[in-house]
Amino acid sequence: MASASTASPTEQFAGLPPRRAKRTGPSSNEQGRPAKISRQGSDGPSRSPTVDIPPFAEQSNAGLHQDEIVVLTENQLPQFTASLKHDVEHCGSTDEDRVASTMEMLDSLNVGFSKDKYDVIAHRLRGRSSGVLVLEKGEPAKVLAMVTHPNSKGVGSALMEQAVNLAKNLTGKAELHLEVMDAAAAAYQKMGFVMSQASDSDSDSDITCEPMVLNANDATNWKEDSNGYMLMTNRKPPHFVG
Repeated sequence: MASASTASPTEQFAGLPPRRAKRTGPSSNEQGRPAKISRQGSDGPSRSPTVDIPPFAEQSNAGLHQDEIVVLTENQLPQFTASLKHDVEHCGSTDEDRVASTMEMLDSLNVGFSKDKYDVIAHRLRGRSSGVLVLEKGEPAKVLAMVTHPNSKGVGSALMEQAVNLAKNLTGKAELHLEVMDAAAAAYQKMGFVMSQASDSDSDSDITCEPMVLNANDATNWKEDSNGYMLMTNRKPPHFVG
């Protein structure tokens, strides 16, 4: 896997090692539709979850200047990652290492995630797939993977905000745990993550990782308002460059 040092971890794949979930089939109540949890316009993110669950196709044709963040169903993840892979393959980026590592991470996500164990948060920007984050449910909530389009900016921060708010809803705590590759640790410290004493690294992994934890209530660069928790740094709306 390529090093994360050539790009901001939050704009590449979060500096996280590839993780694979056990393959599972769709749950009995699977409807094949993602639950929309926020929309984001030019004035900044809206972070409060909503209860409407519109079809995926309707969301892809929504306002071209809107961002959308949805929680994907098990059946929708392959469709979303295929769309993102297609865009990445044809993005025209000259950073071949980043494109290759992004494609590798997307391939590792296509193993199926049981909805009762994971939430898969997907980001669409101007109707295009722009990023995805896998959150393992439970206490503590853990970020297992995050991938963003090489030509996008701000998508990683938007996904992380949604992960914090989902963690709050799931566990009652605005707290996230992750294991990050050494080169990316400093970037996560800037986001409010601190080093953790306990490590959940796979014993058979040859990737050196650092366990980190974010408590949004304690971090100085996070703010809670009536809409939820918001990362106060890098507040430009997500956008494509190039």
